[in-house]
Amino acid sequence: MNKNKLPSEIYSHLRSRILGFKLLPGVKISDKEIAKELGTSRTPVREALIRLVNHGLVSSLHNKGFTVREFSIKEVKDIYILREALELLAVKLAIKNFDQPKIKKLKSLIDSYPDLIATGNRNEFNKADEEFHMLIAEYSNNHPLIAQLNSLHDQLAVLRRYAHLLSNGPRDAYEEETYTQHLEIFGHLAKKDHEAATRAMSAHIRASMNSVIDTMEQNLNWSGGSFCKN
Repeated sequence: MNKNKLPSEIYSHLRSRILGFKLLPGVKISDKEIAKELGTSRTPVREALIRLVNHGLVSSLHNKGFTVREFSIKEVKDIYILREALELLAVKLAIKNFDQPKIKKLKSLIDSYPDLIATGNRNEFNKADEEFHMLIAEYSNNHPLIAQLNSLHDQLAVLRRYAHLLSNGPRDAYEEETYTQHLEIFGHLAKKDHEAATRAMSAHIRASMNSVIDTMEQNLNWSGGSFCKN
């Protein structure tokens, strides 16, 4: 590793392990063990862990070290309430800047959904889902808003991926519903219909929240550890 980039590289390494289910909710993260594994000192590891705490992926308790964050149902609701407020603001600001190149780029992304669904590549579909929302945020041209949503999407990625993993049934319906809902949002954005676009975005986010919470309520304990606490 480049010593000048150690904290950012360690951050990316740990973030990838959390999003890839290799570090599960409630699992303790030892800065000493990570430092030994990566062949570095503990200082940059702690810097990376603190950044992960700030991004809502890791918890830090006094004298208890770091653990992969567990989410309560209330915390999930709070995250989605914040997400809804931010994304509706993004729609409001982006719709003013919506031009043909932006319409073309967003439509091209949505047109890739059927192939992704057909291949069953859930990770790639999730990336496309996230890109759709971040493109709208990007079109808002509001950098603090983009930064807030980008940070929030890390937490949402964890929740969505664990919900997929914990689900007892097939998740194809979720992907088809996402495709349909994104198409509807896009259609209203392209017509610059602010009210219809915000209604569609709000319904989409609330449906996503309900899907995650329903799965969590059915799986309060997972692999011997608590996934969420009421």
